[in-house]
Amino acid sequence: MEKYLSIIKNEMNIKDVEFSGNYQDLLEIELKLNFAVVGPKLGKSVGEVKNKVEKLDDTDKKLFIEEKVIQLPLNSGENVTLTMDDVLIDKKGKGGFELLEGSNFLTLLDTKLTEELKEVGLVREFVRAVQTFRKELDLPVDLRVDLYVQTDSWLQTVSIKFDELVPKNLIINSVKVLK
Repeated sequence: MEKYLSIIKNEMNIKDVEFSGNYQDLLEIELKLNFAVVGPKLGKSVGEVKNKVEKLDDTDKKLFIEEKVIQLPLNSGENVTLTMDDVLIDKKGKGGFELLEGSNFLTLLDTKLTEELKEVGLVREFVRAVQTFRKELDLPVDLRVDLYVQTDSWLQTVSIKFDELVPKNLIINSVKVLK
């Protein structure tokens, strides 16, 4: 996947991609009994087992997922063994991360918007609007144009800061900022 990193970043409008096997701190794992499977198996103790499963700490949840089996002691002194068929696993991202899981991958997307990301988005939106307007006017691709922009000083600063985001095919002869 690393050889396609530039394509992934460009096509998906992603600033940075990090490959890691250590993602556990970014996951929230919830375990629930699969009542259709365990109901007949556990009978009257299903409520007690449900409570015990819901109260498992993160370490026990991760251990269950790794080993695919867990033993839970009941108040009666008996032990109940649960397998992956007995439990439904729900994983979610935490701390501003959204999760997508496939059969061979797990992707966490940081959805927190920093001020810099908002500024970059604004510049990209500006470029998109100019490109759309050029297309609506049916201007040739190589035609140089004068662009007049009325904006405040903040947007002017942001536009200058991220001028590398302006595509090379957006040919602008001059830009004048009107106040």
